[in-house]
Amino acid sequence: MLARAAPRGLIVLVTTVAALALVAAYLLARFALGRVAAAMADRGPRLVLAALAGIVILLFGVQQLPGRVSTGVTFADPVTPAYVRQARYALAMAAPGAGPPPPGSSPTLDSNLRALHGADVLLIFVESYGAVTYEMPAIAAGLAASRADLTAAVRDTGRHVVSAYVESPTFGGSS
Repeated sequence: MLARAAPRGLIVLVTTVAALALVAAYLLARFALGRVAAAMADRGPRLVLAALAGIVILLFGVQQLPGRVSTGVTFADPVTPAYVRQARYALAMAAPGAGPPPPGSSPTLDSNLRALHGADVLLIFVESYGAVTYEMPAIAAGLAASRADLTAAVRDTGRHVVSAYVESPTFGGSS
């Protein structure tokens, strides 16, 4: 599909640039590792690198304390809790009798929405980023005025809105 959609010259150029970028990344990594290996041979630089590594580990540990002590440096949250959650889920699904319900055991969906008398219904799913705008006070405060305007517009036009959180049956790994 790409060969038909893009000119060949552009495909060659992008492929060449990507290959050169990989070669440059390899050479840079090789140079950096060579410098680290050379520094490890001398006691002075080795002590400096060890001290810097210790400081980074200490800052990370302080950030993980309850109450989140501010260190001025922010580290990403560890992925270990996500792995533990997934392992628990996998073990629960492997247990006898676990797993999805057998076909035909789902609840019946008898409603044909006649009670709406032909009214339009919009069903909108917002990914987890939408939930964050409610859960993080700084973001929620920034959106408060816009949400008030939306509420007024919905009310003034005779419409109604119902909203809820739905827990996804899948887990995307904190995308």
